[in-house]
Parts: sequence; structure tokens; C-alpha cells
Amino acid sequence: MDKKNILRIGDDNAGAWHPLGPVAKELEKILDGEFRLTLTNDYENLSILDTHQYDACISYADRKSLTGGIQ
Repeated sequence: MDKKNILRIGDDNAGAWHPLGPVAKELEKILDGEFRLTLTNDYENLSILDTHQYDACISYADRKSLTGGIQ
């Protein structure tokens, strides 16, 4: 069985509200073995994403510039 490809996009630096570190570790545990997880923090990748290359995308944005400055 081929592994499904999942793109995880998010900022590895400490997020303003929910740091990615602990979440990333849990995702890796959950997806390990059955899925191939590709990690990036380059949000520009979404504008050129080849949707045929990935089965799913997990976006974990925690930056005011991306969330509209929600306080």
C-alpha cells in the first residue's frame, strides 16, 4: 500500500497563541507509518501547490498577518 502524502504548513517558531512544537510531535505520532508528512513553513508554497502531489494539507497558521490580527 502506498503512503498518502500530507503537507503540513506552519511556523515552527513560537506562535503567539499555540506553539507548533507540541502539535507537530503529536501529528508525527498520529500519522507515522501510514502517511508521508512533508513539513514547510513557507506559506508561499500554497500559491504554487501541486494539488495532485498531496492527498491532504494541514495548515497551522498562528501569525497575526495570516489570522487578520485576531486578539
